[in-house]
Amino acid sequence: MIATLRRRFERAESQRASFLARIHALDVESHTRAPSEGGWSVADLLQHVVLVDEQTARQLVSPRDGARPRRTPLSRSKYLVMIAVLRTRIRIKAPAKSVIPGDAIPAAELVARWDAARGRLAAYLEGLSDRDLTRPVFRHPISGWLTVEETIGFLHAHLRHHFHQLARLEAFVSSS
Repeated sequence: MIATLRRRFERAESQRASFLARIHALDVESHTRAPSEGGWSVADLLQHVVLVDEQTARQLVSPRDGARPRRTPLSRSKYLVMIAVLRTRIRIKAPAKSVIPGDAIPAAELVARWDAARGRLAAYLEGLSDRDLTRPVFRHPISGWLTVEETIGFLHAHLRHHFHQLARLEAFVSSS
């Protein structure tokens, strides 16, 4: 794996381990308690971040597939804005129905699915060369086409954003 991608991926994996450790530290019965009607529980939050990683890993375009998606200055600008917003505590509506949690799924199953999605991402990264770093590989529903480094950056920023939500849920379940 290219050294810069390895560092970014390892950072994202360390962040994921911290996120899961905080979830596992909570009482399992509290995972399904939501702070309000229609609000997300810890289980919902976990399902959402897993769905985002799964969808991202599934949609990665190989630079050698013959597909030549276009990267525009507008998509670069949208990416930077998206990352800036994800760094805030502003609540953001999920941009696609496919990443909104549905029926309850056991945490162990979600963790296994997340492991598999990150495994697919790691395998994808292993197959890239230096010349692939500037090619678009993933189309985000808001910002458009992203390079592989931006894709990893998005996954990292997305999970970091949800650490804020997890903190709110931890406070809620400890007070109820």
